[in-house]
Amino acid sequence: MVECVTIGAATLYCGDMETKTLPGLSRYGIRADGEIESYWKENPSILVGGTDKDGYRKFVLIDDHGSRRYARRASLVCTAFHGPKEKGKEVRHLDGSRTNDAANNLAWATHKENISDKISHGTYQRGEQASHVKITQQQAEIAKRLWISGASIGTVMREAGVTRAIAYNIKYGNSWAWL
Repeated sequence: MVECVTIGAATLYCGDMETKTLPGLSRYGIRADGEIESYWKENPSILVGGTDKDGYRKFVLIDDHGSRRYARRASLVCTAFHGPKEKGKEVRHLDGSRTNDAANNLAWATHKENISDKISHGTYQRGEQASHVKITQQQAEIAKRLWISGASIGTVMREAGVTRAIAYNIKYGNSWAWL
C-alpha cells in the first residue's frame, strides 16, 4: 500500500503524486496527473470511468450525501488544482487533447478562448469536418462570392445549390463565417 501524507485540509501526497479532494467528494482523490482515486475501500484504487459523447473522460461519483454526481474528469482536476469555476468559464486543454487531463494541461478560459485554441490545434470541427454539415465548402464559397457580388437570394440558392436558410446563414455569418 502507498503511504499518503495529508498537508492542509484538502491536499495529500501519495508517493510523489499531489492529490486533492473536493468539498462534498471526500472519498475521492484528484491527482495532478488527472487520475481519480477512490477511497471507498481500505486500499485506494484508480477509477476507470467512461467517455462521453464528445470524447471527454467522465465519471459517476457518490458524494458525501450518498447522491450520484456525474462529472467530467477535466472539470474535477481543474477545480481541484485551479480553483472553482467562475461564471462564463469552461475547461481549456492547453495541448488540444481531450484525454490529457493533467493539472498542468488544464486552465479555466472563456468559450471564445477555448474555441480559438481548438482552431489553432486543428481540433475544432467546422466546415465539412462537422458532423451536422449539409453543404460542401465549395458550395459555401460560391454562396459567399455571390452575396459579395450583390446576387439575389434566388441566384445564390440556384447557383450554390443551397436552401434559403443556409444561404442567409452564410450571408449573415451564422455559418461558414471564416470564409
